[in-house]
Amino acid sequence: MIRTNDLVPTGLRVGLLATMLVGCPADPTSLGELVGSSSDGEGSTDDELTGTISGTSAGSTASESTEDGGTALPPDVGGDGSCGIFPGDPQCPPGEKCMPWSSNGDTNWDAWNCFPVVEEPDAVGEPCEVIDGPLVGLDSCEAGAMCWDVDLETLVGTCQPFCEGSELEPTCADTARFCAIGGDASPYVCVEWCDPLAQECAVGACLPYYDWWYCQPSGDGAYGDPCLNDYSCLPGLLCTQSSAVPPGLPCEGMTSCCTEICDPSDPLGDAQCTGAGEGQTCQPWYGPGEAPAGLENVGVCALP
Repeated sequence: MIRTNDLVPTGLRVGLLATMLVGCPADPTSLGELVGSSSDGEGSTDDELTGTISGTSAGSTASESTEDGGTALPPDVGGDGSCGIFPGDPQCPPGEKCMPWSSNGDTNWDAWNCFPVVEEPDAVGEPCEVIDGPLVGLDSCEAGAMCWDVDLETLVGTCQPFCEGSELEPTCADTARFCAIGGDASPYVCVEWCDPLAQECAVGACLPYYDWWYCQPSGDGAYGDPCLNDYSCLPGLLCTQSSAVPPGLPCEGMTSCCTEICDPSDPLGDAQCTGAGEGQTCQPWYGPGEAPAGLENVGVCALP
């Protein structure tokens, strides 16, 4: 199955501002496979995307560059390049913690290494700061946590705990969190999941991340506006293929459009969709039996 979240290329594969790719038309019983964001920007009129990241972002830098285009660690930082966060993995010496970082200076995490824990570190849930960029591996969080949802301008985020369990079966001790993982050298961070139907995020919007949803940056795109990715749309909306919305909207001819999140079980049914009169229906986001507990009624407005 190709769900939006399966298409994120970032170091969470992510960096959740690494952009999502648009998938192919999907079975209407699993609209999570249809909704996605454009990596080429054709769906947006914006020339530049700024905001918050969960790790990496195109254009971010990891640390000081070497003459051959690689990355140099700051002085006296880093171990021998081998450590892990799960039981049985090589551990860091006292005063250091294992962190994902970009060893070659590109825009994705590709390795784990030992980095110093700062004096008086920030605890889980507290504001934090990355040092010299979000991919360097240096931040102000305590051991067992990393700075997450980092603002690209201020370099400030929130300390979130690493996952527990094992690499094959990562878990979170707190049931209000899920283990957000992506590709190689994934951060394996436990983040709080949210209800996209409630949209109760203090900042931003409740948006999809792989099989889950959590609070992420949001934009000002209204229904039918062109979008670059989910961060381009207002809370309660997603960035979807333009084929999911009726013609005649501002995004006509673009790759992607903002459309509404809905609840297939709601008595209002398709009337939740602005485009209901033009044929939009409220369709399930997840396939049968695929939804995590508490997210069974999530849907999206799209044309059949």
